[in-house]
Amino acid sequence: MSSKHILYLLIAAILFVNFYGDLSKSNEKEIKKLNLIDKKMQKEEWVLKHIPQIKEAMKEYKKIMKENEKFFFSDEIDSAAMNRFQELLKSVIKLSKVKELNIKWGEPYKKENGYFTALPMSVAIDAKPENIVKFFKNLSLERYFIYIDSLSVTIMDNNVRFFLNLVAYKLNKKESGNG
Repeated sequence: MSSKHILYLLIAAILFVNFYGDLSKSNEKEIKKLNLIDKKMQKEEWVLKHIPQIKEAMKEYKKIMKENEKFFFSDEIDSAAMNRFQELLKSVIKLSKVKELNIKWGEPYKKENGYFTALPMSVAIDAKPENIVKFFKNLSLERYFIYIDSLSVTIMDNNVRFFLNLVAYKLNKKESGNG
């Protein structure tokens, strides 16, 4: 073999190593891109395949949310919902024949990624023990979901004084997708 042939072989080898290395890196990137596209296509195919079930589940979810809306205040403005909650508490107090000492609004705050607004209310009442039972029974009979966050009791003579922190909830229709 002549030195000219050896020189050509050496140049060809250098070119092959340099270009093949770049080509394999480029191919690696392309293969990764193709794998990513394939995974996305599989996900899209799964979604397309399950569209009827997804639509049915969404209908069921909306039906359940519609049926359960009645358990939440629906006022658009938090203060209006707080006012309705306070009026509800006053009617329960009157119906139960307990003495209202104080009703104080708390600061409304969002819950569950904005689906609900919590409506906190502090209540202080005095009553005879049998009327306290009526109060809790009447409160439980209200259609709204009302959570007793805390409760403290002081016994005085033949009366009982209760301090309650209650929370009702307002459904935020825009965030929940029902509006």
